[in-house]
This record gives sequence, structure tokens and C-alpha cells, in this order.
Amino acid sequence: MMLLSVLSYALSWVNPAISQMLDFDREKILAGEVWRLITFPFIPERVGGLNLLTIVFLYFAIMVSFLISDSLENCWGILKTSVFVYVTWILLIIGGIMVSGTSGNGLVIASIAFCVFGTYYPRYEFRLFFFLPVPVGFLAAIAGAFLVYNTVTSLTGLATSGAGVLAYLLFVGPDILRGKVQSIKQIRRRHTFKKRTLRETASFNCCVVCGATELSHPDAEFRVAADGKEYCHEHLPKDG
Repeated sequence: MMLLSVLSYALSWVNPAISQMLDFDREKILAGEVWRLITFPFIPERVGGLNLLTIVFLYFAIMVSFLISDSLENCWGILKTSVFVYVTWILLIIGGIMVSGTSGNGLVIASIAFCVFGTYYPRYEFRLFFFLPVPVGFLAAIAGAFLVYNTVTSLTGLATSGAGVLAYLLFVGPDILRGKVQSIKQIRRRHTFKKRTLRETASFNCCVVCGATELSHPDAEFRVAADGKEYCHEHLPKDG
């Protein structure tokens, strides 16, 4: 999807009319232009001229998109992340078909994915203007507030932003209710504790044949054979 988005940006720079040919338009979809159902998530909301600023913006947009994608896959797995994207996609199609005049539908997928990223990794920081640290959770809360506001203030907003909010509630809501949403700091703390526990419970004896230790087999006896290796009583060489 990322490569298709980059391609759509490039084509829009070459010919801005291409965006109008691929974006979501209910009347034209019902008239037979069904490809718009597939292409609308990849269409940029606004495209300026091709200059250094837009190239830098596109570069950072791609990096953040990959960061969000990789983070959600680490948190949910590839399957659930893919299902989340497709469900949001389908909800946007349903909303756009039911309500005319919707636009910018594809931006909702990126916005709601950012909100999910901010929910599971709220302490991750972006450097605003390259020096001001801003927690992702704060930025995601602002983005989520805009989505909710659009949902409750207009019918078109309900069809677009509302689809994203519904997808968020379906996929993140259960984890919030079960208290499974944790910050990166908590996850790292738990990982460090597990590593320290493993070191503290490291075994002193280990059979080179079966891998048995005094922890896994408390009743086993261990001996060092003539070859200098340690064996449990069952695998001790006869000449040991």
C-alpha cells in the first residue's frame, strides 16, 4: 500500500487531474467507475507543486507510515493489522455509498492508524521542528478528537470519520476494556524483568546429551565424565 501511495503522489504531481479520476466519488462509482473503490485510499488529499518542501514532507510521511505499520504488526501481528485496514476500508466504502459528497476518505485510514499507534505506544516521541519532543499519545489524542468532532457535526463526517472511529472501537476498544493497552516503557520493563529472572534462575548442571538440568529434573544426578563433559546419570558413559 505504501508503494501505491507514493506512486499516486508522483502521478498527482505530474498531472493533478489524476487524483480526480481515482478519488472516491459516489455518483461516478454508481455510474460504473468501480475502480475508485480500490484507488481512493491511495489518493493524497492535497498536492502542491513538486519542490524541496513537498519532497521532504513525502519522505517523512513515508518513514512515519512504515513506523506505524511495523509497530502495529509487532503489537497485533500481520493478520490482525491487515484485517484492521481492510475493515476500515470497507466501512469507508459503505459510508461513502450511503452518503453523497464525501471526500478525503483515504486520509481516514492513515488518521485512525495513527490513533491506534498512539494508543499502544503513547510515550513514543516525535521531534517537532527537530528538537521539541512531543509524545505520540498527545498527537494521537488531537487527531482522535478531530475525527470524533467530524463524526458528530455532519452527515458526511459520520460517513467518513465515523467509519474510522468505529474501526478503532472494534479493534482497540476490547483491549482498552481489558486493560491490555500498555506503554512502551511498561513493555520494556517487563522484558527486562524476564531477562533478569532468566539469568537468576540459570542452572548450574546441564547434561550435554539431553539438556536436563537440576531445575528441570530435580531428582537427577549429574557427573563429569573422563572427557570433561557433564552428564546426567542416565546418559553417563559406562567408562565415565
